Amino acid sequence: MVLSYEYLSDPERKREIYFPNFYNPRQLYANNRRKQQYYASLPASERKLAVLRDKGLSHAGDLGWTLDYATAWCYRHLTGNQTGVVDAVNHLREIEDVDEETPLIAFDLLDKTLFGHKLDGMVYLKWKTLPSSSPGITSAPGVVKGIPRVCIELNKLPFEDGDGGMEDLLDVLIHQMIHAYFLITCGAQPKGAEPDGRLMDGLHFGELLLTIRDITMRCQAGELDLIFYAANRTGSNLNRRKNKFIAMNPRGAAAGLSIADGQSHCGHDNRYVRPAQMQNWQVETYSLAIELRMDSKGDQIYDIDGDSNFNAVDRLKGPPSSTYAELIWNEKRVMVPREKALTFESLRRPLEKNEKMELKVPECDEKVFCQLYNFFTCGSTQRDQSKLVVPDAEPQTSVRVAPILVVYQRNPVDLESGVNVHLDLFKVAEAMKFEELMAHVLSQLWRIPYTTDDPIRTLQSLYNDNSDSGPVHAELHRWARGFLQRCEHDTDPQVTLTWAGYTYSKGWSNYEKILQYFSDDFKDLFHRNAAFRDDCRSVAALLTREPDQEEGIPVPSTLSNFVNMTGENVMEDLVNTYHDLNASIVDDLDEEPSPLDFMRYVARNRPFVVRQAATEWKAYNEWDADYLKQRMEIEEVKVAITPHGLEDGRPVFVEPYERNEEFPDFLTYVQKSSSKGKEDTANVKYAQTQNDNLRNEYSNLYGDVPKDIPWARIALQQNADAVNLWVGNDRSVTSLHKDNYENIYVQLRGQKHFVLLPPVEMPCVNETPLARGRYVPGSSAGAGEEERLEVKVEEGDGEDAVPVAIWDPDLPEEKATPSSHLAKPLRVTLNEGDMLYLPAMWYHKVSQTAGEEGFVCAVNYWYDMDFSGPFWSQNNFIREVYNKARKQPDYPDLEISIEKD
Repeated sequence: MVLSYEYLSDPERKREIYFPNFYNPRQLYANNRRKQQYYASLPASERKLAVLRDKGLSHAGDLGWTLDYATAWCYRHLTGNQTGVVDAVNHLREIEDVDEETPLIAFDLLDKTLFGHKLDGMVYLKWKTLPSSSPGITSAPGVVKGIPRVCIELNKLPFEDGDGGMEDLLDVLIHQMIHAYFLITCGAQPKGAEPDGRLMDGLHFGELLLTIRDITMRCQAGELDLIFYAANRTGSNLNRRKNKFIAMNPRGAAAGLSIADGQSHCGHDNRYVRPAQMQNWQVETYSLAIELRMDSKGDQIYDIDGDSNFNAVDRLKGPPSSTYAELIWNEKRVMVPREKALTFESLRRPLEKNEKMELKVPECDEKVFCQLYNFFTCGSTQRDQSKLVVPDAEPQTSVRVAPILVVYQRNPVDLESGVNVHLDLFKVAEAMKFEELMAHVLSQLWRIPYTTDDPIRTLQSLYNDNSDSGPVHAELHRWARGFLQRCEHDTDPQVTLTWAGYTYSKGWSNYEKILQYFSDDFKDLFHRNAAFRDDCRSVAALLTREPDQEEGIPVPSTLSNFVNMTGENVMEDLVNTYHDLNASIVDDLDEEPSPLDFMRYVARNRPFVVRQAATEWKAYNEWDADYLKQRMEIEEVKVAITPHGLEDGRPVFVEPYERNEEFPDFLTYVQKSSSKGKEDTANVKYAQTQNDNLRNEYSNLYGDVPKDIPWARIALQQNADAVNLWVGNDRSVTSLHKDNYENIYVQLRGQKHFVLLPPVEMPCVNETPLARGRYVPGSSAGAGEEERLEVKVEEGDGEDAVPVAIWDPDLPEEKATPSSHLAKPLRVTLNEGDMLYLPAMWYHKVSQTAGEEGFVCAVNYWYDMDFSGPFWSQNNFIREVYNKARKQPDYPDLEISIEKD
């Protein structure tokens, strides 16, 4: 988006103003790279002259100071550098003849002593023939055609005949440099604005000009003849008594242009500016202005690109300060469109305070700040709305409902659904008193369909548990109660659902889920937060239709009767019915499916194999050991190391020891330690980072595989969330587990042997909470021995226990449940070039057979599963019913006998 405006009706006098997000410092650097190399080769004295003459240098930015502060800063600089000013003027007066080069020579010295080098590199200086009384013209960037920076045009006429001397040159040059100083520190006024004097000889201009003149009274040849009043340049004082037709007295009125046009107008009558006014400014305004400390803004301003990266931009090379306001966050000043920011009435007053156009953002994390930034730039908290958040353009429903809480074991690459981020953003907006953003966030919270965020953190944020920010916002409090009482199968928790005259279950409420899965944290929050405690009692009473209990944590009984009627018998019936309706085989396809055919498999949640689907891939044809080592020759990769080849095959959920190794060394170790190798190593190494590693640490190999699976992308309407590379040997075994992804698995080297169980067989796999541990280097090994790894269990009170399937389909009698005998594992072997579709939530155990070169290599594409619809909720329901049934005590039959006398 490029906004342009013209300073004059003349089409040649226009400038482009670029808003944030569209300024490209890299392009600017590329355009000026040759010039910078050229300037670097010049001597310092010649370099300054060359920069002043260069028409191509582009500097449209400014420091963003106010006119009062810029005047105060320069006034302080001048009064503190009086000796330097006097020496500079004495030195320049030694130049006898004025030629075309003289202003270029004088410019740098005057810039240093009078303006503290603020004009360095920012000004293009040239001669131009103008009326004899004109001291010249100073123009904003882009006003003079072909000059994309501040341009000073000195009047050539007085110096053509040799009449003009150094005194005349200093008069006109200092005069125009003051105008240029204001343009560089304050920027040009927007088109149509009422002139404030920065480009006319007004009050602030007079402060600096007359201060310089007073300082030069100490010069050897006396003070400089710096003319302030335009009337004195014509040789006549324009005495009012000589006027026959002009009756108006300009004194006390602002005489000048009606609108700003980006150029100085030094010939306009400025007798309305009186010496008394300038003295009053020094007494009244100077101290207030200098306290603003606008020089602390720094030389850099930041922009945020589409990938949420912060890009630093030199203020003087960026867009004009009149186009943006500044958000101060984490010691960074970030540009947002000023015009957009001023449309928010709640921010107008703090933005315009002291004309600083800046806002202090309370402490928050980067993701929250990026959403705040997006609201300024795009009118929404997200540029590309996540599928978990309803787009702003979607009409709101008549009934407002809070999101459903989805509880599951999160993967490292899972994204938040946005509730906690939105709550953090609301707190930021509340601290800033940003009413428009608060209303927008509340609207978004009511429109999020479900959330996978940590509910304890959600509640802590809702009830101000971690801060002393006072009472909860009323509208946020209403949302909090709606969130607690939201049930899975209703649109309004207060509506009783009936069918054929009977009420039926609306499913678990969020309150019950939190109480079940986060009980310890829930209890702590319940006992220390009075507002939360009151809401819990109200919600429990509403859910159970029973009176509020006065003591203890209220436990709704909406599902207890239903659970008591079910148990393992019902689970067995469910598993048996599934097997009756689904064959215990995996479909083999001769060719890749169409998007429609693939979607049918996704809808049924059934796997299939496509034989030899990847034989045309470059990776299939070229990925041998030598090729991989060559492409990854100097790259380090993260390697998982275990002593047994299992990540979690013990009663403790043990994660592998991880460290970085050079890929060629890692692959050589894998080859030597395989069953086809010559060495019997103690440890097993496996490249198995599940963090989209093929597009990151293995990016050198990414070009050898398709960036996506076309029929999967079209059917699922999304790109792959992650593309992972797996490298190991036949000593690596992955124990039974499941993933929340639609998985397309492609075998490239060696074989993979999968054991698959559908999600409905959850009662068979004996999911058990296990303590978390990690392999760590143990005691030092002897000479020639490998490092020894031992298990380090994380200390804790059980809160971090991980639910793990501990039943092994290959050892069916061990660690079995009463339902394990019902399982019918599906077994699939992938050969080189084969492709497997592994549906979301399917349990799978994976072993391997090394290829000819002693290693196994595969690539998989993870697509995020669809959490909407019944599939996810049904699997959760099975788990909840099964787990509750396991907790029911098995009482013996009660026998009653009557003893006879």
